[in-house]
Amino acid sequence: FNAMLRTLFLCIASVATLSSVVDAFSVPVGSGFGYTQRSPLLRRSAIEECRMRVEQSTPRVARRAALGKFMGVGAALAMSSEAASAEETELDKFKLVQIMKECKDLGVVRFISVNPNGAILETLGRFDYSYVGPFEVPGKGMYMTLAGPNAKDHLVANFECTINLENVDAMAFDKLFGPTGELYSIRLLNAKGDKILSVLLNYDLEGNGGKPGKFYPGAVEKWTELKKKHGDFVKLK
Repeated sequence: FNAMLRTLFLCIASVATLSSVVDAFSVPVGSGFGYTQRSPLLRRSAIEECRMRVEQSTPRVARRAALGKFMGVGAALAMSSEAASAEETELDKFKLVQIMKECKDLGVVRFISVNPNGAILETLGRFDYSYVGPFEVPGKGMYMTLAGPNAKDHLVANFECTINLENVDAMAFDKLFGPTGELYSIRLLNAKGDKILSVLLNYDLEGNGGKPGKFYPGAVEKWTELKKKHGDFVKLK
């Protein structure tokens, strides 16, 4: 019992420590001052730290009991494996997620996001990362996150791509031509046809002597297979 109580206090302390950070990333809701909704991504970071502290401070035999007690006191900070499975099943109902999971064999791909206010973000990731959600952001709709593995020195993943499930209306498989040859893209589009996110097959530089133009083995064939199955333009709703 003492071990379980000590674990609970450690978890409460973790949330208190992260409270100021979470508040800094709060999302305004409604009018006036002081009304905020905390980001679910940062809340998930707090949950991960709590779980880590449970693992480090509780004997192996008592861990399950300690986690059970902790869930009873703070159900908002943790979930059972059954709840996680139910949530995963709910996410799989979205056609977007179904097709994204079919892209798991594309290997390393390049995610590109263009902000209309003047910024372009490019980063490397994969489609076989973890799928988290769906979760609601008040006033903005239902979202999901494609999350890579956690870094050893961080509480959050090195890669996280969060997508508004309600805004994505279609998916397009486009073959383009760039300065170094053919490009293979997957675009997520809204109802107006505006690009929400672009994903490109990435060059295998290591396998081509540091030069562009060659893709990872099997990536182009898998992309072509997906395009043949779903078509050039896929309505998701």
